[in-house]
Amino acid sequence: MLQRRVNLARQAAPKLMLGLIRDLNSPLLRFLELERENKGGALGNLYRNHVIAQLAPIYHRLRGEAPTPTPGGRFVTMCEVVLDAIGLETGGLEQAAARILRRPKMS
Repeated sequence: MLQRRVNLARQAAPKLMLGLIRDLNSPLLRFLELERENKGGALGNLYRNHVIAQLAPIYHRLRGEAPTPTPGGRFVTMCEVVLDAIGLETGGLEQAAARILRRPKMS
């Protein structure tokens, strides 16, 4: 039994470590992505835009349709509710959503 555990640990350890490293690194990568976008503009807009970009694939998974920047549409409404709930600015949301949804997708 002990030998089986040792063998399993040797096989699984590299995969577990890689997964752990990716999970720990993920917030740092998101932070660096935000910092690269920072061109000296208002920080509230920077974080608002990041939230909108993160909500787009979530909306697509939940609704099964591509998000659109239609004023008063489902995606914009979802963004407005989330942004308001976390205390970020919602002014100019439609224009920001349109700009963000036009960005090329990064894989």
